[in-house]
Amino acid sequence: MTNEAADIEIIELRNQLLEEEIHNFSSLITGMGESLLPYVQNEHKKYDEKKTWKLIEQLTEYARLYMQYDRKERYKHAAEAGLSEEYIQDTIQAGAEMLPGQKYSVEKFLQSYLYCALRISEANPWRNTGNASQTWEDLTVWAKNPYEHWGDLYAAEAYADCYLNTMSVEVPYENIKGMFRPASWLMQLFTGEFMTDTYTTEERAFYYGHLPKDIKERLKTPVQSIAEFKKEEDQELDVLLDSLGDLSDEAAEDAKQTNYGIYRDKAAYEASRQKESKRKKGQISERERIRQQFDYSEEFIKQYTIYRNFLRAFNEEEVTPDLEYFISVFPRVIKGTIQLFTLSNGSGKLLDDDAFFVSIALLRKAGKRIREIGQEKEYRE
Repeated sequence: MTNEAADIEIIELRNQLLEEEIHNFSSLITGMGESLLPYVQNEHKKYDEKKTWKLIEQLTEYARLYMQYDRKERYKHAAEAGLSEEYIQDTIQAGAEMLPGQKYSVEKFLQSYLYCALRISEANPWRNTGNASQTWEDLTVWAKNPYEHWGDLYAAEAYADCYLNTMSVEVPYENIKGMFRPASWLMQLFTGEFMTDTYTTEERAFYYGHLPKDIKERLKTPVQSIAEFKKEEDQELDVLLDSLGDLSDEAAEDAKQTNYGIYRDKAAYEASRQKESKRKKGQISERERIRQQFDYSEEFIKQYTIYRNFLRAFNEEEVTPDLEYFISVFPRVIKGTIQLFTLSNGSGKLLDDDAFFVSIALLRKAGKRIREIGQEKEYRE
């Protein structure tokens, strides 16, 4: 390794360490790094549905407070910009209320997200390998929708259904981003169906253009489901293997993979399948553990479906102005909501003058010392 390459490696490692320490410091002051488990588990450290919904109601009220603040701020900025009163009123009206019971209710969207995020964080299905920290930070990280177009999510889920072992615990839906990864995997686990099966034939046709070329080539029609063509391919493969019979050593050596990604050589295929079967034994028991310990799975499926439907409608511009604005600022609203909650329970220190100003003083002192070190080195040189 050259000196330059070694320097770059050290730089990258120290950048990562610096970012982690800054993040940990911020989490300590804001309370974001505190565990959320006491609010969703009972005294026996088991998931508690009633406590979770109680927490969701509390967070909903803090979201109302944050949106009231947001409305006042938008009004102030619009007035300072010299906009007309009529324009100001039309602008700030969006997202002004959180009315329950509407088809595209802001409150319903918020609560469906909170329920799913809290359940995934609490369950921690992959035991810290699925990016669940079981802290309030999970809720703020997952609030950001990583897909600009819903068709991109459809393409990602189609790829996972086609090529990934969707029932794997090691790398479940590894190509899918954000909260969609654990949520879609759990929904697939509980329903036994591919996520792409949740799309209607009209939606499959509409999002067909987003699919990768190789998947398009395998589909007989734009509306064919992934599960249907995979079943057909498996049937074709069984027929092929039966027709091969016993192959000579030379033929086996020359055997190539089919377009299904499985050996044409029947013996090699059988050996590969047995090896895969052994590898999956541990995963099967792990899936059963998750399935058995994840209570109220039907409610999770319901809430995740609601959340997805809201985002899909938002993407297709089929939501009310209230919800359209709310989703557009959702990550900021969630962050503000959680910080208000952590302040109320004492874990957040942003309004604690002693803790906050001591923290700022220490940061400034550290910055001053860094500058002094630099000056001392310049003087010696």
